[in-house]
Amino acid sequence: MRPAHCSPADARFLTRVRPARVQCRADMQGGCAMDTALYQLNSEKMKNLNIRSVFECVLKNSLITRRELSQLTGLTLASITNITSALIAAGYIVETAGAPSGGGRRPLYLSVAPACHYIIGLELRTDRLIGVLTDFTARCLWSEETELDCAEGPAMTLGHIGRFVDRALDATGIARERVLGIGLVSAGPYDYEKERMLSPPNFPGWEDVEITRMVREKTGIPTYFEKDAVGAGLAEAFFGKAAKAGSVFCLLANFVGIGGGFIVNSHAYRGCTGVSCEVGHMIIDLAGERCNCGNYGCLEAMASKKKLLRDAVYALKCGESSMLAARLTDFDELTLDMLLDAVEQGDALARRVADRYCGYVGVGLVNIITLYNPETVVLAGEVFRRSPYIREKLLALANERAYPKSTADTVIEAASFAELQGAFGGAALILRHFADTLEV
Repeated sequence: MRPAHCSPADARFLTRVRPARVQCRADMQGGCAMDTALYQLNSEKMKNLNIRSVFECVLKNSLITRRELSQLTGLTLASITNITSALIAAGYIVETAGAPSGGGRRPLYLSVAPACHYIIGLELRTDRLIGVLTDFTARCLWSEETELDCAEGPAMTLGHIGRFVDRALDATGIARERVLGIGLVSAGPYDYEKERMLSPPNFPGWEDVEITRMVREKTGIPTYFEKDAVGAGLAEAFFGKAAKAGSVFCLLANFVGIGGGFIVNSHAYRGCTGVSCEVGHMIIDLAGERCNCGNYGCLEAMASKKKLLRDAVYALKCGESSMLAARLTDFDELTLDMLLDAVEQGDALARRVADRYCGYVGVGLVNIITLYNPETVVLAGEVFRRSPYIREKLLALANERAYPKSTADTVIEAASFAELQGAFGGAALILRHFADTLEV
């Protein structure tokens, strides 16, 4: 029995510690056998950890030599040689001869075998499904965007996903059994233990939906789920601008809200209950508007894309001068593209609305950098992608207002994959799972 104050993790540690006792010869012999078994277990575990570390280094540093792998991982050159030989034999990596050097042997480079496996990455939004089919190096072989309405319910959406996967395989000629997995990213909250979407906002009727089981049974392909902001961060950590960074925070702004994902050493930080980094519900205005969560002054209540459009429409209806007024017969038909075009063209109304948006998002960004101190912050989502003015404004606010020691080495970047950011996050999720369970 563990002490009452012990956590389950503490208890697991305590069970591994053999109590001290007076040893007779038989006890000593039994102890030796137990120590030998424990050593073998730990040795096997360490071997697998080293294999996974080497594979991930090759994945992130294509065309890398064994000597460079030794320097990056801290493993001996002999260990690197043994591990890479096993990975080559298993078909996961390949060896390529480099250009002739100054007179010595040609260097041999290692890279992931592109055709070893294939991966499908999907992003499910309220109104569309965006997906990619990639090879094992995440090179996109096929992509598509399909309109749908998640309000139709999980069953109808599942049909869209099944047909999407069929089209991807038909278009590329890849056999279903060669697909390593489907990585699905969508809105949270999500119960990782029970694999259920827990009534995400703007997904009416999606209560306790076992989405991974449903997709797995529909397609016959192993399926894994991640929240959209975390998926966007994984895409950067594996394939994007943060591939060499030890930590990356992804700030994702979509139409209805703002989310965050913190990636440390290419692994998602989820917190003790799986709901970490819900930055959209960070309180930034005590007297602010009511949020969908029931609280007041949440970041996403004050600065979602929906709020950005609403503020602009209100200003137009109040008669404020703007180039947008001449383009619209009905102000309610204002689109995000129209508003952001006006921002980039210097329209006074559009920029005032954008400045207000940046003020709130900037406070959130400063808080994120101060709390997490990441090497890289990635701004993902249509607003950040489409508006250099907003990106520059946020960068200036972060440099001006953040705690100096927090921002000294933090790089703020726009996301790398535009509309496919989430889908590539799904692909990264599959590679993350593969690397975490790899044995040869």
